[in-house]
Amino acid sequence: MKKIVLLLFIALAAPFITLGQTTGTTTCNLSVTIDSNVVRPCFRLGGNNSVNGGSCGCSNTLWAIVNGGTAPYTYSWTTSGGFVWGNADTLQGACYELWKVTVKDASGCVDSSSLNVLIPGTDTSSSSAGINKYVTTTSFKLYPVPANNQLNVSLAGSANNTHIEMYDMLGKKLLEQSITNGANHTTIDVSSFSAGNYFIRIIGGKTQQTAKFTIDK
Repeated sequence: MKKIVLLLFIALAAPFITLGQTTGTTTCNLSVTIDSNVVRPCFRLGGNNSVNGGSCGCSNTLWAIVNGGTAPYTYSWTTSGGFVWGNADTLQGACYELWKVTVKDASGCVDSSSLNVLIPGTDTSSSSAGINKYVTTTSFKLYPVPANNQLNVSLAGSANNTHIEMYDMLGKKLLEQSITNGANHTTIDVSSFSAGNYFIRIIGGKTQQTAKFTIDK
């Protein structure tokens, strides 16, 4: 009888794991998706227009967009063979195949997303932003989109130690701007940027959210 009671006490005292949680005290709200800039490959001259290898056939850029969770995050980009090709939020030089990114946050929560990168038929990009007046996420709204000289950012709530980062499609940071505490709106001057697709990241506290938008001149 004492042995049964002891085993029951150990079972009740052990940490538990349930769906959506990593431990009994940590709720996982981490999610990741993949955005991409996919370009048409080069072709050999001659009778057979086969895709060249190297950078000519592997010049695509993938971007892991993380929502929720607790910063900092770790990244792992793999293909179907399981080889790790990158450990940053941006992967450059992606070939035309199935890609997977696995993200782990500071609390141990893990999420993953996959994207099959295909050669586009006519367009130079696999995805296009900026066809609507607004770009809306759960944390903020961008307008007007496409932007021309100014981009407005409206937060879902008041800013608290929040700042904005803007990147080009290759992952190069172009701008960083803070939002005054208590404000829920700011304007970004994009008049000096060329037409094209860009990423904007809003970072506040331990959370961040990223969206893609277009500048049109």
